[in-house]
Amino acid sequence: MAIVVGIMGLIGSGKDEAADYMVKKYGFHKIALGDVVREYTKKDGLELNRINLQKTQKKYRDRYGKLFFSDKVIEKVKEEGWEKSIIAAIRVSQETKSIKKAFGKDIKIIIVEASPKIRFERLKKRKSDRDPKTFEEFQVQERNESKYFDYENTFKLADIKITNNGTRREFYKKIDDLMKNIRFV
Repeated sequence: MAIVVGIMGLIGSGKDEAADYMVKKYGFHKIALGDVVREYTKKDGLELNRINLQKTQKKYRDRYGKLFFSDKVIEKVKEEGWEKSIIAAIRVSQETKSIKKAFGKDIKIIIVEASPKIRFERLKKRKSDRDPKTFEEFQVQERNESKYFDYENTFKLADIKITNNGTRREFYKKIDDLMKNIRFV
């Protein structure tokens, strides 16, 4: 039986941290919807920044349908035949539904949540050029992203919620507890 975990959450919530931890500790293979978006952004000859990534998503979804990127991810997971897979950075309700349908009882969707102030502080620490420099920029970025992503409806589709407002060690413990108790039935 293949096991698939989908991970969603707002920027800076810890969704990538959770996925990377599960890869390292539990032997999952990871693919993120954003990986596919970045691949197509590069193919289009665009610089990898948040605005161009959003434009790329809009372009390909408008041209090939709302499920273009999730279909590519589903295809990749099935082609690879991985025993344990993580699909990271799920952000759109239609994609979430499609992924759930594709993997049925073999998938659980996890949402990672954290407060806005904590998420912003994490972004400042990682010092990526793509990240906002002020809390006001962070808020503007979130509003802009909400135009592209259906967060409210998407996050309702999660099977499991993990709150990540504490230390990395506390977060890992929550993931470990989840992995002990998660049921794929």
